Amino acid sequence: MYHGKHLKKFRGKTGQHRDDMLKNLVTSLIKYGRIETTWVKAKSMQRLAEKMVTHVKNDTSISNGICKEFVREHEITLPKLSELADRFKDRQGGYTRVFKNGNRPKDNAPMGIIEFVGEKYDLRTFLVTRAEARRRLEKDNLGFKTLDEIHEFLKTCETKGSPLQKSEFLRLKSQQKAMRDFERRIEKVKASQNYDSEAWEKAVQAEMELLTQKTKALKLTESS
Repeated sequence: MYHGKHLKKFRGKTGQHRDDMLKNLVTSLIKYGRIETTWVKAKSMQRLAEKMVTHVKNDTSISNGICKEFVREHEITLPKLSELADRFKDRQGGYTRVFKNGNRPKDNAPMGIIEFVGEKYDLRTFLVTRAEARRRLEKDNLGFKTLDEIHEFLKTCETKGSPLQKSEFLRLKSQQKAMRDFERRIEKVKASQNYDSEAWEKAVQAEMELLTQKTKALKLTESS
């Protein structure tokens, strides 16, 4: 029979270890509103987090007992769950959303970000902020960082009669398209109602510092 096989099995983890891990993840999500973890863990915990919100919305002694038994740090999570129940009182499910967020550097595990719908700091803004920080830190081999620089370089090559190799031309065209798409994403963020230029710049600088620290820590672990 296929009874009880609806949960994802994590390699190297017992059933008790998996349940404790999911409880900790759901507790962190309720506490912070948004967390980053692997894609598989995010999808596994998604329905459990939404069940906790549904139990609080039902507001019965049994449902409240289930919440208290499942989540931890009651002095923080239970008031947060009450706030989420008020936020989603007119919503029939779909309280969370998961976004893909690249791969982890060491083991190449696909990562994801899960958040509750309606958070004050929109996840799209968060991802664009992180991408902008990476763009400022990383520099292409030819030194291009803007669309205008690529366009001027291609125009100069055409006027001087020194065509590029096909592979280099295609690489620049691909980079040009990626930059154009990214600038459209930034325009959408700036067009949002909650956009603040000073807060945006501070957030980008903070992400740049965080990425720099992560890169240094990764180099130290690789060298040791």
